[in-house]
Amino acid sequence: MYRDASALIPLFMNAPKAAEAASAIVGSMAVVSDFAAAEVSAAMVRRVRMQELTAANAVSRISHFDGWCRRSARIASTTAADIAIAQRCQLPLLTVDRKMARVARALQLDVRGV
Repeated sequence: MYRDASALIPLFMNAPKAAEAASAIVGSMAVVSDFAAAEVSAAMVRRVRMQELTAANAVSRISHFDGWCRRSARIASTTAADIAIAQRCQLPLLTVDRKMARVARALQLDVRGV
């Protein structure tokens, strides 16, 4: 099951929806994008700025999240998201990433730059 940041943040913030988020994912393979991982970290940093967390506590939570990702999640490359956005918006894809270009062309996208 793909998990976006709104489903991950409660798990690592002990937020009110943590139990609900945890029960929804029991027994399923975790897929997390680079974007979602960045959003989780950004949420922790925002809480430090708002003085809801100490910097040390935020670092600990981010470390816990990173460890969970290494043990329990498959990280989905942002490459897939880039291709999906170009495809959904019916736009050409500009990239210098040869692998991404090859995949995008296989999906019949207009690829430029490589």
